[in-house]
Amino acid sequence: MPNEPNRMRTRASNSNAHPGARAADALRVYCPKEVIQREKDKKKARKEAKEEQRLTVEANKKAGKKYISQLEAEVAAEAADDKDPCHHIKTKCK
Repeated sequence: MPNEPNRMRTRASNSNAHPGARAADALRVYCPKEVIQREKDKKKARKEAKEEQRLTVEANKKAGKKYISQLEAEVAAEAADDKDPCHHIKTKCK
């Protein structure tokens, strides 16, 4: 360094810090921990509500499928009970 008279000398702890970065760090505003915790709680509540809604939709689909299978079973049972395939046709002769 003695050969470079125009080079600015800095302390060792400050030698690799850019002056703009130091100024920006001084001007930086940090969120309070309460605000951060509130945001985390809101995010967690939204996630839980979404999961609850998903489970509700899934349960409704399952119940719908069960209802349809019951109806199909009833129709099949009624069809099995009908011995005369033409019971709905009225005959003119008695």
